[in-house]
Amino acid sequence: MKNTRYHISKDKVNINNTFPLSTKTFTYPQAIAINLHTHDFCEIGITVGGMANHVIGGTKSRLIRGSIYIIPKGMSHKMQISDKWKVINIYFLPELIVQNLDTLIRTYGVFPVKLLGFMNSNAAEILITYIKNHSLNCVLDLIKCMEDSPLTGGLSQSMFSKNCFMNILMIFAENFRSNNGCFTDRRIIRIILDVHDNYFLDTKEIINLISKNLKLTPQYVNTIFFKEMECNISEYIIKSKILRSCSILLDQRNSVTDVAIALAFYDHSHFIKYFKKHIGLSPSDYIQKHTPTI
Repeated sequence: MKNTRYHISKDKVNINNTFPLSTKTFTYPQAIAINLHTHDFCEIGITVGGMANHVIGGTKSRLIRGSIYIIPKGMSHKMQISDKWKVINIYFLPELIVQNLDTLIRTYGVFPVKLLGFMNSNAAEILITYIKNHSLNCVLDLIKCMEDSPLTGGLSQSMFSKNCFMNILMIFAENFRSNNGCFTDRRIIRIILDVHDNYFLDTKEIINLISKNLKLTPQYVNTIFFKEMECNISEYIIKSKILRSCSILLDQRNSVTDVAIALAFYDHSHFIKYFKKHIGLSPSDYIQKHTPTI
């Protein structure tokens, strides 16, 4: 990703590509404080060397080589840097990877879905994990590949960058599984994949399809789903449709009404209502915010 292709400011990512993503390396040779600030995109910080403290409210989290922090959209945070801290930040819009999660879900269960939900959640906390040196070196190699892509042209370079990024998430997911285990009711994975494969059906039709595939009543499907995911299945379907709509809207070849119809919302107004609820902006404002200014 070259600087001429992406613009990251404190509150938005402007894109001229199907996958907005930027990386930036920061090196701090001496102690310094970074004041409280907020981004309207997701930030992943990978500590390469030195030490710092990540501060949320009154809680400090120590960062050393191999520490990974994930800041969800809309969250405020600050840093207290000791010395010689080097960090690589990845900035992106998490809603634009929802259609690429299915392979990770099949391998790692619901963790990728929960991670995506966290990234979009306006949570009151951050996610911090740690990866060993070999995994860290693999992540750094993938970041270098993203920055020095051998491909040219918007779509091909975007696809290459996204695949590198998904491999980084796979390393994070493998680390999470090794540290926390990965027991998941396989029926939950089937439910999630059925939702993702059938965005074009309305909510009731998707639930009936899942019920038929699992040979369970819709009520029991909702019960087992809520137990694992802490939301009911109707809520998950609607939010998944909204997240999926973001990349379609940014493609700008379809009107808001066309997208609403394609994703089986009752009407244009119904779609806008839920889009505002889950994204915090109207579809037109979202498109305007994330379209090129360069």
